[in-house]
Amino acid sequence: VSNNPISNVDVLLLRWRADGQPDTNVGPGGTRTYALDFAGPNPVDPVFNNEFAHAIARQDNGDYVIAGSSLMASAGDVAGGVMLMRLKSNFNLDTSFGDNGRVNYLIELSIESNHGLYGNSLLLQKGRILLGGSVVDLPLSQMQMVMGLQHDEIFAHTFD
Repeated sequence: VSNNPISNVDVLLLRWRADGQPDTNVGPGGTRTYALDFAGPNPVDPVFNNEFAHAIARQDNGDYVIAGSSLMASAGDVAGGVMLMRLKSNFNLDTSFGDNGRVNYLIELSIESNHGLYGNSLLLQKGRILLGGSVVDLPLSQMQMVMGLQHDEIFAHTFD
């Protein structure tokens, strides 16, 4: 959770060393936060400018891919999307990935105001990212989903 006035909930990374103590290479107390703020710098209601991390995987080159969900609002319409971010091995956002180290997929599935995609599991393979999760069309339905994304961690770190 963040006190940032434009973000209500941010991604928190916490890491321990092998001896069980906080890894201060990540940040003070072994933690670092990432405010991705997909709803923009001045959302209608900052309480909906939230990102949630649900899965993390380490690439062969030492970088990390984190998957989760984002919640954003505009004029009272609440929508959730799949969130992906990539960190370099030093835990800084990898700016060569997506939009400055982050990607958000929002697919509006409902005529209702509450809908979205939520990424809960992550599998990295040569040439692709597989993301499992839920598709929600509230108030009554929820379906499972798998999303495949092109990904090349060996050559150019591109993302499509």
